[in-house]
Formats: sequence, C-alpha cells, structure tokens
Amino acid sequence: METLNAESKEIIITNPSFEKSWWNDFYEETAGLTKPKVIKNVISQEDLEFFKQCVLRVIKDVSDRKVPNGFRLSIEGAIKDDNRDFFFNNPPTENEDILKWCSRVFGDKKFGVILNSIQNYDRSLKADIFRKFRPLLEEYGVPGNGIEITLFFGNYGYTPLGFHLDPKGHKVTHLHVGPGKKKMFLMTQEKYEDELKLKTGSKDFEKLVPLSEEYEFNETDCFFMPVGYYHVGHTEELSIGLTVWHIEPPVSELQMAISIDLMKKIFSKEDSKTLITKDKNEIDDISHMKQLLADSIDIDADYSKMRLDEAVDQLLIEHRYKIRSNGYFFGFLQNTEHVYEPPLITMGTMIKGCDPFSIKMIERGEKTTLFVQSKKVSVPNHPAIPGIVEKLNGYQSYSIENLFAPVLDDWDADIVLYITQELYRFGGVEVIKT
Repeated sequence: METLNAESKEIIITNPSFEKSWWNDFYEETAGLTKPKVIKNVISQEDLEFFKQCVLRVIKDVSDRKVPNGFRLSIEGAIKDDNRDFFFNNPPTENEDILKWCSRVFGDKKFGVILNSIQNYDRSLKADIFRKFRPLLEEYGVPGNGIEITLFFGNYGYTPLGFHLDPKGHKVTHLHVGPGKKKMFLMTQEKYEDELKLKTGSKDFEKLVPLSEEYEFNETDCFFMPVGYYHVGHTEELSIGLTVWHIEPPVSELQMAISIDLMKKIFSKEDSKTLITKDKNEIDDISHMKQLLADSIDIDADYSKMRLDEAVDQLLIEHRYKIRSNGYFFGFLQNTEHVYEPPLITMGTMIKGCDPFSIKMIERGEKTTLFVQSKKVSVPNHPAIPGIVEKLNGYQSYSIENLFAPVLDDWDADIVLYITQELYRFGGVEVIKT
C-alpha cells in the first residue's frame, strides 16, 4: 500500500520497510530505478540508533588507522590536506555519541565529511545493509559492480563539490539518519549541459537552484536518485546520510579490471625495486628486457595451461563469486579494510558461519578456492569440503574438531587451525565465546 502527495515527489509505503513487498512498491514508484523519489518514514528508531553507532565506529577506525583513501573533509567550504590531519587527531572519546563528537570537534564551523566504501570498516553495518537490500537485488538483478556504502555528514550548507554528475552507471538510495533535514536539487544532464552549457562543479547556486527540481527529506526518510542528474545537496543543520550506491559501470571498467587481474596471474611476483636499465641492443633484440622480466613471470598454476579465452572466463567467474560472497558489495579501496586478527583458537573452539554472508567455492586443479566476503582462501581438494561449507552457510555452531572431522584423517590439525584463522580473518566464521 502507498500514499502519494500532490506533487508525486514523495511517497509513503505502508508495507514494512525493506521487505520484498516494500521493495516491489519502491521499484514501481521509481519507474524501475529511473525516477527520483522521496520515500517517507522508512527507517525505524532502532535502526537510527544502530546507524549512529556504526558511523561512530567508522570514524574511530579511520582516525585510529589514519586511513588515507576514500576520504574528504571540508571545513568552512575548503577541502585541504590539513583537514585530514585535523580529523585524525580528534577521534571520538569513550562514551561520546556522534552528535557530541561533532559538536566538540567542529564547534560552530561549517563542515562536511565524505567517506567511501564504509562497508569495509564495519561488518555489522555491511551485514545490515545486505539484509535490507537483498530482496531488491535478488528480485531485480545485481549491479555489475555490486553495491557500496558512502557516508555523508555535516552542516556544510551546499555540497562543496557544487553541481556535479556522479560517475556513469551510479544510482543511489540515500538513507537519512538526520537529525537535520536535507534538500537535494536536481537538473537533468541535457538541461545542465546542452541548454545551460555549464561544466561540472558550478557553485552559482543563486541561479541554478531555482531552475532545479527540489527534493526535501527528513530523519527516517530515504531518497532515491537515478543516473543522469546533475545535483547538489544542502543542509544547514547537522545531518548524517548513509548512501547505498548501485554500481553499473561502463564496460571499459570491467575490461580494465579483468586486464589487471590477468596481468597479476602472469606477473604474480611484483617487482618495484629492479630498475629497467638502459641497453645498447638492436631494435629487434629483446633479450635485455626478457631477462628483466624473467624473475617476475610466475604464472599462476591454475592458469598456466589455459587458453586466453578460458582465463578470461575464469576471471569473470571469480568477479561474480567475489561480489556474491560479499553481500553484493564491491567498491574496494586499498588500505580501507579493517584487519580482523583471529583470537587464539584450538580444535575445541566453537565457531559458526557469519550470517547473512555465504561462502562460495570453486574446485579447480588440486585445490578448492573458498570465496569469503570477496577474499579467497585456498584449501587442498577433499570430498568433504562441500559439506563443511554447507554447514557454515547454515550458521549453526560447531567445534572446529567436529566441523572438520571428515578431513582429519587426511589433514593435520595445524592445517585445519590455519584455514579456520583465515576464514575468521576474512569474515567466513565467527568465534563463539563461552
């Protein structure tokens, strides 16, 4: 069930939020994810508090590790390198909530923070967003590069980026945590570029805002924006937004990703120390360069006997297994992912699979590759592996000894414990504290 306002820019869907029927209405009202829409009263109070706690943990992790990537901070409208150090040097304190932290650190200053790929910092947030968005993706299709969460918060007035167009194929569902309201001003790409003949980043808000479509949303609301719109956000009061991006990139991005993966299979020993020194050989004599590459060419054993088209097929399969083992998340940024060090475990330690994520597996050659929240764990082939994976994907509790009992006649306990530690590190198992 749904209720529209007079302008049809807002909608209240009365089905429980994020259930399949709710997403069906969402999909219909956004014309198959092609039409902007504000959906009212989506987020529960319980979810609001959970999201605020997740945001605080993300901020603390970024500050503690001084993460250099996927991070922008504007203070009084300026994005400078010094701002990042300021952020790092003012982490949240114990028992400080997100609102108190913002007040203490920024005071009366206007500021805005953008953090990309925050699913890599907080697994509980990642799991929750997966649960919420899974019905939509399973019913209507998974984007080519999955989904990603970006955090926006601050009281920055107009977005410091000015009117801009998001990367090709990026559409977004904005979950508004508040407490302040936010406005989005949208203009079609045709109007912005062809009629007004403007370039990205314009900050002529006095001229452009009246020519734009306005969408206002408050705490607990969500806003969907499809591709093809120049836009700028506006918030005078402190507001927090979790934005879930559906990433359908140009084919060229997939081509580049597969090319890089293929090169890694061929040159699996990266050499950043040896210099390509000058040579005096004739133009057709490549012996010097071949010698330089000789020590770095170490073709992955699984790929060494494949034809090129077979290798590309396998890399495409791996691309899909990574995304589907990871709750449909992609968007990895180097050095952003939190390192989960395994605790001390023994064969009697109780473990279970990580709900709602599922381990995917491919048997190839003499080993089986387990895809664990996008990471790969290689184990020796064994007929019992599918059954072990099935148990982990059922999220029931087992001692390590009982879970791996079918392989203990063939594997040493040290191998089993090492595999379990790797599964824990990448989010394949949880250790149950007793």
